[in-house]
Amino acid sequence: MRCKFVRVENLLTLHNSFEEIRNTAPSLDRISVVFGQTGSGKSTSIVYLIHGVGGIYVRAGAFWSLNEMTKAIYEELSATPERTIATRVRKIVEAMKARGLPLFIDEADYLLKNPLLLEIARDIHDTSRQPVWLIGTKEIERELTNFKAMAGRTSQEVVFEPCNLEDTHRLAHELCEVKASVDLVEKLHSDSYGNIRLICAGLSRIESFAKHQGLESIDLQHWGNRKFFLGRQLKACKPV
Repeated sequence: MRCKFVRVENLLTLHNSFEEIRNTAPSLDRISVVFGQTGSGKSTSIVYLIHGVGGIYVRAGAFWSLNEMTKAIYEELSATPERTIATRVRKIVEAMKARGLPLFIDEADYLLKNPLLLEIARDIHDTSRQPVWLIGTKEIERELTNFKAMAGRTSQEVVFEPCNLEDTHRLAHELCEVKASVDLVEKLHSDSYGNIRLICAGLSRIESFAKHQGLESIDLQHWGNRKFFLGRQLKACKPV
C-alpha cells in the first residue's frame, strides 16, 4: 500500500469549514465540532489539515484532569515547564493570540465526563478569541447540548459522512499497488459501508492477495468469497 493522503470528500469539507471559520471575525464565537462514526477518518484528516495550516493538536485521554489537559496543550507550545494550571492557561492564550493558532482537541468526548475540562476549553476560546475545534464521535453533537455555555458558542458543525463510491475508487487507485477492478471496488465499498478505515483494511488485503498470486490486477472473480476484513473490525465500525 502506498503511504499517502487521499483527498476524499470529507477532507474537502473539513478544509472549507476551516477556511470559513478562520475568516470569521474574532469578535464572534468560533468553536467548531467535528463528529462522525468511528473509523471515518476524522483524526487523520485533522492532522493533515494542521500540517498545512498550523495549529495546536492534542488528544484527550480517558483520565484527563485539569492538570493533564493544560500540560498537554502547553507542551505543544513550549518545552519550558510551568507548574500551575493558571500560568499554563495564561501562556497558552498569549501564544494563541500572538501566533493566531487554533486549538484542536481530539477524542473530545472525554471532556464531557468532566465539565471543568470543557470550561477550560471555553475559557481558552473566550480569552484568546482563536478558533477551538472539538473532534469526537456522533454522540458529542447530542451530549454537548447539555453544556449550555459551550453549546451556545458553537458556530459550526462538521459531519464526517461515509465515503461515497467515488471516494472508494479514488482510494483504490491512489493507495493500492495493484489494479482493483470496478466490480471488486464496488463490492468493497458495499461491505465496508463506506467506512474509510475498513476500506483501507480491505485494500491492503486485496493487494497482499494479488501480489501473493503474482497478479498485477485483480477482479471480483479472482477475489471470490474471501473476507475484506475481520469480523471484529466490521463490528467496531459498522454504523448503528
